[in-house]
Amino acid sequence: MRSQTFSNLLLLWSLCYDLYIVSHRAPKFKEMSWHNQNLYSVPLGLDMRLRRLDLSNNFIRQLHTLGLPYLEQLDLSCNQLDLISLGAFEKLAQLEELNLSRNVLNNNIGSNSKALQSISRLRSLDISMNGLNDEAVELYLQNKSSLDQLKMAGNGLTKLTRNLFRECKSLRVINIEDNMVTQTMCNPLHQHSTS
Repeated sequence: MRSQTFSNLLLLWSLCYDLYIVSHRAPKFKEMSWHNQNLYSVPLGLDMRLRRLDLSNNFIRQLHTLGLPYLEQLDLSCNQLDLISLGAFEKLAQLEELNLSRNVLNNNIGSNSKALQSISRLRSLDISMNGLNDEAVELYLQNKSSLDQLKMAGNGLTKLTRNLFRECKSLRVINIEDNMVTQTMCNPLHQHSTS
């Protein structure tokens, strides 16, 4: 009878251990803030289970590949970001909110905009205060069909055209305050509705 009890206890322990391992391997909600830490680059060794990452108010100039497959929100606002490597966002399959406001994204427009094209699930994008003109914004908005919130305040926009928003089919909210828009050739929030 003791051997039967021991076997049952061993089986119970094994099941509990397996449940413990499974529960600790599953990604959990995690948030990390490196806000205002005088960083010049993204810290190494970030937890891959991160869901939210705040790197705002630092001195980060370049962004290279981020291997954070569960990341949903990334805040890189108020840095000196002027170069985003082509593969920087490729491993961010869950990214939905990206804040790039108050950087220097008017430099390296070609490579920076191509890097943003790999983010297919993006729902909210803030590119305010980057000195972007109409052509630059058009490049940044390529492949943004899931985007529903867009902030572009304080840039150098002069006109709103159909081309500017042609790939933003889900757009519901736009902020274009503090631009020099003198020409409006479309209503970007209604251009995709059927007549």
